[in-house]
Amino acid sequence: MTNTAQTQEGLHEPQFSVFDGINPKSKGLMTLSQFINDIRTGRFKKEIEEIRREPDKKKRNDLKKKLLAVSPSGVFEQTRGNNNNKSYAPQVCLDLDDLTNIAEARAKLEGDEFIRALALSPSGTGLKAFVIVPDEPQRHKAQVKELMDYFKREYQLVADEKCSDVSRLCFVTYDPDVYDNPDASVFTGGTSEDLPALHSYIGDPKDYPVDLLYKAVKNEYGNVKYIVIRHARFLQLLQVLGFRRFDLGTGFVFVRLENNIIEEVPKTIIQDAFFDFIKGLPDELPEGVSTELLYEKLVKSPENLFSDMKLSIIERIKPNFCKDSAAEVKFFYKNGFVKCTKEGYTLHPYSETDGLVWKNQILTRDFEVAVTDYTEVESLPDFAKFIWNVSGKDPERFKAFCTLIGNLLHDHFEGKTRVAILTDSNVTPYANGRTGKTLFAKALGQVTPLCEINGKDFNPEDRFKYQEVEYSDTLVHINDIDKKTSIEKFFVDITEGISVQKKNKQPFKKQVRIIISTNRTMRIEGASARDRVIEIEFSNHYSETFSPHTEFGKWFFGEGWTDQDWIGSDNFICFCVCLYLQVGVLTPSQINLGRRKLLAASNEEFIDFIDARVKDGRINTHVVICKNDLRDEFLVEYPEHRDTIKDVGKVTTWLRHYANLSGHFAPNEPRQDEKAANGKKYFVFRPLGYKRTALAQFVAPQVEGGIELI
Repeated sequence: MTNTAQTQEGLHEPQFSVFDGINPKSKGLMTLSQFINDIRTGRFKKEIEEIRREPDKKKRNDLKKKLLAVSPSGVFEQTRGNNNNKSYAPQVCLDLDDLTNIAEARAKLEGDEFIRALALSPSGTGLKAFVIVPDEPQRHKAQVKELMDYFKREYQLVADEKCSDVSRLCFVTYDPDVYDNPDASVFTGGTSEDLPALHSYIGDPKDYPVDLLYKAVKNEYGNVKYIVIRHARFLQLLQVLGFRRFDLGTGFVFVRLENNIIEEVPKTIIQDAFFDFIKGLPDELPEGVSTELLYEKLVKSPENLFSDMKLSIIERIKPNFCKDSAAEVKFFYKNGFVKCTKEGYTLHPYSETDGLVWKNQILTRDFEVAVTDYTEVESLPDFAKFIWNVSGKDPERFKAFCTLIGNLLHDHFEGKTRVAILTDSNVTPYANGRTGKTLFAKALGQVTPLCEINGKDFNPEDRFKYQEVEYSDTLVHINDIDKKTSIEKFFVDITEGISVQKKNKQPFKKQVRIIISTNRTMRIEGASARDRVIEIEFSNHYSETFSPHTEFGKWFFGEGWTDQDWIGSDNFICFCVCLYLQVGVLTPSQINLGRRKLLAASNEEFIDFIDARVKDGRINTHVVICKNDLRDEFLVEYPEHRDTIKDVGKVTTWLRHYANLSGHFAPNEPRQDEKAANGKKYFVFRPLGYKRTALAQFVAPQVEGGIELI
């Protein structure tokens, strides 16, 4: 016969014996609810914390033996021992020791309908799991064996075999977050009753058989005493409502999935959707349960239902996203998705997508196909006219701008990826800007998720530099970057993906296209670096005093942007993508880029000095220049630089910049174009398109009639 005591709720609960440590003499009786309360409130907090601080295992065990202890499976007369068992308490405490991941084990077990209570062990390295079993004392060892098999089969957790001893002691512990589920199901061998397979339900949430969510416990008259929530079915219902776990790096977020459209959601959205479902149920439910009773049960302890660890057990979604391919680019609109190929673009329903689509990728407007002749300037929609203007109204440069737009909107990273650098064309010592670079990037953000980062605050060495980027973003625009930032800092980001670290969140890696806008030139040295960027100059059509708003009389993509404007810009962008898929990225001709870079890297008077000699033919590709003599000539014309140029080292640097940036000559190769002899140093300019040899030594110009030395 079982000894019971009445709880505050009026229910009768089994009692068990209490002991002073390992002293075999019983000092009284206690219920599991009382024991759980002692664990939660920290009645023995001081003693437990001392144990957890002690590094020596033997000393920890000695301290533990002095704690209050109970025999959760029975009441013993006078002294503890199997022969002195006065009454049986149908409950078991399993010791799960030395767990490698306590939080993960805890989350799994808290979702199990058989767990009556779960607490951290006195050492802090394991868990104590309390389970109610049938009142069959003769089967105690068999029941514990079945329970241990269940834990191993379902959760890969191994319990201490000594727990099968009915007189086994359980020492008190301290855990303010102890899990307490007084409505747990009785363990009868692993299945409380016949239920449909856990993941068998597929259909509309409103048709979900809600009686799977709970178990009604009835009294002898057939009336409902209380209900038990089946936690595994609770998670199943959340999945039916569309919620999933999406892994990001080493962490995860919660998402909602509907018709291949996925959206990141906070826990509050999950809670709201679940309780809205409950509130929408009929008043009377199966098994004589009312919706009011079910609702009261659920709101009693929402922290148990909606903890991060419990929700993390929800089904993980596979990241099978609808992605661009080498030959296709997709844009997502309210009325379907647009597929662009080199043959053209077409609108399709979402039922034809081959993967998931982030909700914030879907634009809030419809797409409407419009036929336009983009070779006729007068017929261009306003955004296309803007691109025509910033390209310098040059047909070939306009075409290059279009292919750059297509490349930046191509979310496919096979082959060479380059950083796009947007800069001005004005030859001026001042960084004026206002030429349309920011509006260019903003336009791309109208058809794909774009993250804009303030370039003045951007630090390439800061691990949180990309913290504003979301997983669904495909473009990152670093606006008005500091002129001292090295372009080489971005090469790993464009080839391997950016590392996004947000404060207090799990990091993740993401491949994106990177746009850098700057009012100044960026230093790009070496063939390898030049091959990993595409620089494009914006003409001086727009300025601080003449903006697109001035010209068109409206703010682009703002309130004044009409439906026809959207149709025009959307179709033009699709045209740009199709053109890019046909011809690739075209390199635009320079306006003043080389000159601006040369001025930034060299000396204006020296540039004028060399320009004059190139113009009159004194410097060309078939002469060998003596740098010593050239320095002396320069100082005759510009004596104010005598303190600046004390040797030919500065002249060498400036000549190299002139070769690399002026556009008159082939890029410099010091080993082949420079030499020293007889105490003097020499330099040769090579013609554009000059084919280098494999020689790592000076190569004399090959000209008819010999070499001219100046």
